[in-house]
Amino acid sequence: MITKTGKKIRYRAGLMLLLLMVLSNLPLLPCASAATTEDPSIKLALSKDAYWYKPEATARLNVTLINLTGNDLNNVSIRVKIHAPDKYRSDLDYTLKNKPTKNYRLNKLLKQDEVLKPGNNRYELDLLIPSWFSDGVYPLTLEALESNKVETSVVTQLIVMAGLNPEKQAPLKLATVFDISGKPNFNPDGSIINMDLVKECSAGDKEDCWIATFIEELARHENFRCGIALSPLLLEEMKEMSGGFTLEKGGKKKEYGGDSGESSSIANAISDLGTMAADKRFQFLDTPYAYPNLEQLSELGWTEDCSDQIAKGREVYKEVLETEIGEDYFFPPALMLNSRSIQGLEDAVGKYLVLSPKLLERNDKGNRLEKGMTLSNPVDIQVGNDKSGATAVFTDRRLEELIENVQTSEDSHGVTQLILAELTNLFLERPAALRSCVMLWPNYWRPSNSVTREVISAISNVPWLQSSTVEDCFSQVAPIEDVSLEIPEPTAGPDSYYTDVKKARDALVNYSDITFPDNPFIPILTRDLYVSESAIWEEYSSKREGLKYSAHVKSTIEGELSKIVIPVSATITLTSGQGDVPISVVNGTDYKLKTVLKFQSNGLSFPEGDSKKAVLEPKENLFEIAVKAEKDGRVPLSATLEGQGLIIDNVTFSVLTSTFNTFAIILVSGLLGLIGLIWIIKIFAKRRVGKHKKRQLKGTDREEDEKGS
Repeated sequence: MITKTGKKIRYRAGLMLLLLMVLSNLPLLPCASAATTEDPSIKLALSKDAYWYKPEATARLNVTLINLTGNDLNNVSIRVKIHAPDKYRSDLDYTLKNKPTKNYRLNKLLKQDEVLKPGNNRYELDLLIPSWFSDGVYPLTLEALESNKVETSVVTQLIVMAGLNPEKQAPLKLATVFDISGKPNFNPDGSIINMDLVKECSAGDKEDCWIATFIEELARHENFRCGIALSPLLLEEMKEMSGGFTLEKGGKKKEYGGDSGESSSIANAISDLGTMAADKRFQFLDTPYAYPNLEQLSELGWTEDCSDQIAKGREVYKEVLETEIGEDYFFPPALMLNSRSIQGLEDAVGKYLVLSPKLLERNDKGNRLEKGMTLSNPVDIQVGNDKSGATAVFTDRRLEELIENVQTSEDSHGVTQLILAELTNLFLERPAALRSCVMLWPNYWRPSNSVTREVISAISNVPWLQSSTVEDCFSQVAPIEDVSLEIPEPTAGPDSYYTDVKKARDALVNYSDITFPDNPFIPILTRDLYVSESAIWEEYSSKREGLKYSAHVKSTIEGELSKIVIPVSATITLTSGQGDVPISVVNGTDYKLKTVLKFQSNGLSFPEGDSKKAVLEPKENLFEIAVKAEKDGRVPLSATLEGQGLIIDNVTFSVLTSTFNTFAIILVSGLLGLIGLIWIIKIFAKRRVGKHKKRQLKGTDREEDEKGS
């Protein structure tokens, strides 16, 4: 069952009432209670047989007196006091504080001189409603007296209405909007957190099956109309689990097939929701994917995320419920949007908005709309220069506060009585006027099955309330004339929570730019980012839990990028003044990446440029980089692998170079060859000269020999 933690709860009832519940083993009645003695001997519990009565009708009061003494108590009486009816809605607060007006319309004893046995003593007492009682909400005080001394009392509400006069009165159009959202049911890595969603979707009498009870009750009341803001993320989770899932707990995994009872419960809930989406009685409101606070994201400049989440929400509705919901009626999570954020989102949001009354506090014009009688008409919102760029209905502030106060109560009668009293006072402000009211059923309120059933049943069957959709409120109740409200931006900037979310967002934007559309990590990382952007973490006071999702985005991307490396090479020798240097990049992921390889050197230049676009295959990738030596000897070469805004890896290695170029080598070789040729010619010439001299010497010797003979 979804519960709200950390929400500040203000109890209107006194602590003595809580003690009464424990001692009497009765459900807590959310009406004021007070004991007139410090240590009372009697406790009192009260309920009625109906939520409202006509004049001259008889109200059955179910009263329990608890004798705490352990002995018989004599001379005990029960007295009822009916006070003057509420004049204003705020008068109900005095009842809740046990301080109703002392102007009594009826004061009589219902029982007298009773003997109370120890423990519980139950009575069914009839109270005739006087014929002269006019329409109204009457505070009713029930007192237990011992020997004419008031021991304890409770205060509740008695609604007296003659019904509805169609000629003079118009029913209040009541649009109950169910906000069905909450914390995600999946961990950042996609594994299931627990079985809460299964329990909520399982039909039965268990108290934690709220979604199933909600669906059942709406189907049961054929004339009931309402609005439903169903989180697309929750709907997507339901779809995934309906086909089977695995739950890991205590190191053990348990498989639930698609035909298991657990998965079937969720599948049945999806089917029922699809049927409801096709029924015009139930208006499914357009709402973003993961419950983002669009106003805060717009302030951060993340309008693209806003638009993407809105589009994603519509896709999920179409895929899972097999229907396209209307885009004209928009439910922003947390109900916060200002004029500038509406303008920035352009056509992404519909013209008709459901907004929080807190927005009215931001300027004098908005404050004036809440003064006096309740704001019960749509209001045109100025967007840029367009005075009617959007139209909004504001949820009822007092009903929100009331629900917050009774959220923990399991007393179906008491909770319903209070809500109906508040709505009746609203109707009686201007019973002849055509008015509307939007009652938000907040996401944190997951009451017991009996409370859910009683509240829906009561507001469905009261003559002066007409259940409506949000569209009914806009189409049948005219906006306030000559009023165009500009909603200012909040005075405080975005929450510091988003500082860490921004780091994850920047990392994912850069990572997305270097991957291809079929990358397997983008969908789950995008979902984690959207979940971390959710307003639910602030509402549930669980920001640390929300940051787990943004942290998972960062750690996953860092882990994937660490698999891409440039291995350090040994010294590379450049045998000439220019050539190609081989650089290897190992992509250890399972997918292709779009990168840029950049080079820098203090002794090399790059004839084809100092960067190279590189699509990395999931393997070792070899690149030949054209270089030209500018210095002789050992020079550094730095290679940096980058993505969009990312430095993936960076290495520096040595290149051994020589500044002699080819021409120089040819020239030197030619000179050496010429010198060698000349040297050879000289040697050859010397040899020829030597031979000639030898011949001459031999000839002279012969001549001398001949002469001598």
